[in-house]
Amino acid sequence: GIPDLVKNWLCEGRKIMTYSSTGLLALLIHIIIHFNVIRNTYYGKEEPSGKAYRGLILSIMAFYICDALWGILYDEHLLQAVAIDTMLYFCCMAATVFFWTRFVIHYLIGNESNRFQFFMSLAGWALICFFVVALILNLFFPVMFWFDSAGVYYAGKMRYVALAIQIMLFMSTTVYTFLSVKTADAKAKLHCVAIGSFGIIASI
Repeated sequence: GIPDLVKNWLCEGRKIMTYSSTGLLALLIHIIIHFNVIRNTYYGKEEPSGKAYRGLILSIMAFYICDALWGILYDEHLLQAVAIDTMLYFCCMAATVFFWTRFVIHYLIGNESNRFQFFMSLAGWALICFFVVALILNLFFPVMFWFDSAGVYYAGKMRYVALAIQIMLFMSTTVYTFLSVKTADAKAKLHCVAIGSFGIIASI
């Protein structure tokens, strides 16, 4: 009857609002914490590590926005809008990992060159290319994601490949960061632990 319909509507509405509001709350906290970086007044904004860090902050910001919008659009069954938002979501995800790898190599290594810097730089660009190619292919074949006739979202096989690559990159930066702790001074050690911990959490 009507009471059951209202109850189901409220239940589904609560689920979707919880999903979207979590992303919006994270976005607000993100803006408060990194307000100076977003305004481009970060103390190291002219340094490669500072530029990479700002790129990371902005890409995470865009990621939160896409994630919050996804829940609202999906609940309204606006499948074309959801599909576009999903593609933007994956682009933001790729940008976040890319800028993270750039920040780590510039912060820890600076202007020096070594095998790790070469590998991470190459891997970061390879990840961007992978996402671009996969999302273009997804327009014709459902390799990253698709929606069935009922509008239910499904992840494609390439989505899991992308996830595995991201985990590998986060764990690589984590291992290298913790190895760098041995030769760092007291202040740098604290930064290395923070960077390494972020890599672990992001991987999980």
